[in-house]
Amino acid sequence: EVQKNHIHEGYSKLIKDLMKRGLPDTKLLNDAFRFAMEKHSGVFRRSGEPYMEHPLAVAQILVDLGFESDMVAAALLHDVIEDCDVKVEELTERFGKPVADIVDALSAVNAATGADSEMAKSEIDILSDVKLLRSIEKDPKALYIKLADRIHNLRTIGVFPYTKQREKAQHTRTIL
Repeated sequence: EVQKNHIHEGYSKLIKDLMKRGLPDTKLLNDAFRFAMEKHSGVFRRSGEPYMEHPLAVAQILVDLGFESDMVAAALLHDVIEDCDVKVEELTERFGKPVADIVDALSAVNAATGADSEMAKSEIDILSDVKLLRSIEKDPKALYIKLADRIHNLRTIGVFPYTKQREKAQHTRTIL
């Protein structure tokens, strides 16, 4: 319950920060927050914190940089396709095509999106990078969320072995 209250307090801060700059689309944001909370319910990061802390932190980074409601909503949702088996069509119907397209661009390639189940993780990672890079050529919005995502992941990377930390940092330098 304490963790849930902490997440809700973080979300309230995010909305207050957005309101300082104008009128955010609170319906979109509330819907995205509730949906992400539901989909990530009961899931924890390796550090032990509720998974929802991560998308909330990514969204807060974007708020702090001055991004608007659609980007913040996409940040809250950025892992639901990849981690929660949500379909792009469901996001399109619920949050609109622009938000769904951003979340889709950020989602790793997997069996459902065209990767061969026999592929090595490294090959899937390369395909996912290509997918992201092609998506940002059309619309760079996904890149900003990917960078905020990576910033938060690098801030919290200490729970991983050194070799994994180094791999992530090198990937960030090379690809992003």
